[in-house]
Amino acid sequence: MVQGGCKFGFFEVFKKTAATLIDNPETTSRFKTPIYMVSSALAETIATVALCPFEAVRIKMVTQASYAKVSMLSGMLRIHQAEGVYGYGQADNSQALRRRG
Repeated sequence: MVQGGCKFGFFEVFKKTAATLIDNPETTSRFKTPIYMVSSALAETIATVALCPFEAVRIKMVTQASYAKVSMLSGMLRIHQAEGVYGYGQADNSQALRRRG
């Protein structure tokens, strides 16, 4: 839900922003495909970053069954207390590799 919401929402924001910056309907229409491609790539990047904390907790929960007994939120709090904000970035490499393959 987090990733899908970010992808859709930011795609629409970037698409509209690009059309506003170009400020010419004819040019916007002519470059519709590149605008959509760049907007999609930017939205995917933001969505992947937004998903990292959840993915880090999921990986910890899979590898250590007792890591987050109650909920995803308790796992996030535990990572934050133990490793700080940088603990959430551990899932970044595995997530990026999984998306490329």
